Amino acid sequence: MDKKKIFRIVLAAVNIIIFAVVGLCILKIHKLAQESLSGSASRAWKEDSPTEYSDVTIFYHPVLGMDIPSAYSMHKKVEERLIKDSAIPKEKSDNRLWIDCASGEFSGTVCNGNVKTEAQICTTWGDYFVFHPEELISGYYYDKDNANFDVIVLDDIASWRLFGGLDTVGLEVTINGRPFHVTGVVRSPTDKISQRAYGKDPHVYIPADAVGLIESNASLNIYELCVPDKVRDYALTISKELAPEQSEIGNVIDQTNRFDLITLVKSHGLIPESAMVNAGFSYPWWENVTRAAELQARIISYPCALALLVPAITLIYLLFAAVKGIGRLFRFIWSKIDDIHQKKLKRRYEQLKAASEHQG
Repeated sequence: MDKKKIFRIVLAAVNIIIFAVVGLCILKIHKLAQESLSGSASRAWKEDSPTEYSDVTIFYHPVLGMDIPSAYSMHKKVEERLIKDSAIPKEKSDNRLWIDCASGEFSGTVCNGNVKTEAQICTTWGDYFVFHPEELISGYYYDKDNANFDVIVLDDIASWRLFGGLDTVGLEVTINGRPFHVTGVVRSPTDKISQRAYGKDPHVYIPADAVGLIESNASLNIYELCVPDKVRDYALTISKELAPEQSEIGNVIDQTNRFDLITLVKSHGLIPESAMVNAGFSYPWWENVTRAAELQARIISYPCALALLVPAITLIYLLFAAVKGIGRLFRFIWSKIDDIHQKKLKRRYEQLKAASEHQG
């Protein structure tokens, strides 16, 4: 076997291995994206619509968060912009064409009589559970249409600590002396990374309308929207334009395209920044889980992109070889055509010569 054939066999084997490894890496990135639940709202919304959707999260600085009127104001501004850009029709429809939510967190004590537990109390406005579909063990989520002041969703940790079981729908707990009726129990994270981000304290969820009655200093510092994506980054662009100026202190993130391979490779240089801790700003546990998954995906994606240079170079080599092959084929065909032409000319010459001799 000559060296050229050996080289081609080795090159083919290397490319097959690279494609297999890159394929496994892409599957891993996809798994990380699913586990982080980034883009959950847009995926759920696209199931019933051919339109592409994107969901964006705006993180406000805790000191400069929103209140409920600010959330309604932001909702109105987004809707007006969507109508102006023809992303949704001006006419009112029975079908909802976009959704949003706001949320915040503060620490508090949840009580069942004399039984108490410290908890992270998540205050929600709008369609929070569409963006964050926690696994229900029992009961149901409250939503913006049935969220009274006195409803609460517990996680399984809070349910066990307060009642010693999970069958607690309909029972009552109090926060700062105000009663809340349990509508549902959700499962807390089970994997190690999510558990670390979640913390040891249980999490409970209450409507934002009830917050002012129990905690005067609490605010909504996260606003999320899921809107039709007319062109790539449309949702991200309008979010940055419509967010109040103080939101620049926080962060605006496109959750839908967060784990795209191109996006990950472009953001590879942000890995050092991802390891930094800003004591003046904290993220909720679900964002910390996503950031951990995103960091892993960035680390995986860059070597993948570099490895794909080998197939790219191989493709150029094959194209060059194909051009050379086509050139050789063209020359071969041309030589055959020329041979045929020369034979015809020779026969014609011999015929003319024979005719001349016959006449002489």
